[in-house]
Formats: sequence, C-alpha cells, structure tokens
Amino acid sequence: FGGYYRGFSTPSPRDALAVGLDPETSDGFEAGVRHYGENLQVELVGFFTKFSNLIVLDNSAASGTVESDNAGDITTYGLEAALRWDPLAASGSLWRLPIRLSGTLTSAELDSDSPSGDGASIFSGGRKGNDVPYIPDFTIAGGIGIERGRFGLYADATYTPAVYGTASNTTSQRNMNGVPDARFGKTDSAFVVDVTARCRLGDHATVFAGVSNVLNDEYIGSRLALGPRSGQPRMFFGGIELQF
Repeated sequence: FGGYYRGFSTPSPRDALAVGLDPETSDGFEAGVRHYGENLQVELVGFFTKFSNLIVLDNSAASGTVESDNAGDITTYGLEAALRWDPLAASGSLWRLPIRLSGTLTSAELDSDSPSGDGASIFSGGRKGNDVPYIPDFTIAGGIGIERGRFGLYADATYTPAVYGTASNTTSQRNMNGVPDARFGKTDSAFVVDVTARCRLGDHATVFAGVSNVLNDEYIGSRLALGPRSGQPRMFFGGIELQF
C-alpha cells in the first residue's frame, strides 16, 4: 500500500496581515507492506514528509498570548514496524498468548536556520540540521497477555528517549540571550510499564482494573509551557465497559 498527502494550513487573518505569516504546506508520502494471518500480523511502513513555512504557536502560549510564527522548512522521514502474534491461536489450546511489538525510527530536522526572531518561540535559535523539538529518534512499545475464557491479564511497556525542548538543541536551561529559562534543555527518557486485568461478565459487559506506570518511573515529559512537567505517576484504575 502507499499514499500521497498534500497538507495546507493558513495563518489567521491577523497573523497574515499584521505579522506577515506565510501559509504552511506539506507533502507526505508513505509506502508499506502488511500481512494479516490467523495468528500473525506484520506491518512495515516507510514515510517521508516535507513541511514548508511551518506555523507554530508562540511556545504554546507560554507568554500568556497566542501568537504564531513561521519556523522555516522541515524534513521528516522514517520507518514504522508492528507485529502481533499469538503462538497458541492455531494450537487448539484453551489459552491465548497475544504478543505485541511496535517501533518507530524518525529523523526530523530543520532544513535551514529558523527565521523566528521571537524569543518566546521554542524554534528561535534553531540552526540547519538541528532536531525538531519533541520528536524522538525512536520509540518502542511491546506487550504480552494471557487469556483463557472470560479472563485476561496484560502487561504493556513503552520506552521513549529524551528529546530537545527547543530547536536550538541545547542542554543548558538558558535561552539564546543567556537568561535562565526552564523550557530549554532536554526531557528525560522514560520506561513505563502498565498492567491490566479484564473479565467479561457476559456479551455486553466487561470489568477491568490495573496499574499505570507500575515501576513509578519519575521523568520530565515536557518543558512546555513554562517549565518542566512530569510524566504520569503510578496510578490505579478500574471500571466497567458496556457494549450494546
């Protein structure tokens, strides 16, 4: 399979007339293969997207106002893969062992120095070849479950590496003028494990309970809008699903 996607985003009338923002355009391509079998599903996809005149908010309104700016041109490309496998599906066993694994490799870089002169923008100070903020080089996720009849127990894990908080790609928490600014620097890498148990009560109801971030991994997930924001701490949850 494959596809081509043309994107277009217009600035607001105020930004276009008063600030002189240009429209944002993008051209995206993807091509891939997939196999869906009884107990094995595999998918592999390559993608390439070119952005021109990327429109970004003034650091997600960090300054208290919603201003926009052109951040220049960006090229991103990469590879996505996913696998779903149940080694017991064709064995005739009453047990099931669903296994899931997925990953993404991404390169996202500025094609030129950022034209942004707004000190509140996280793209200000970006140089050609720098990484685009908040896009990791790779992510990986996996999970395994065990099922029998109405019952199921599942464990899922994700890993995300640290990313730059600004297009300047600095690890220092100071802006381009040397002023302390906690939006600059990097986030933390994160390894998060979730566990969930499910039980079907009938054809229309399922109860579930679980724990998110079982290991209680503490990490900085974002530096927007005004400084470090932690990821989700360990959390217990439960509920019931009704289907009609």
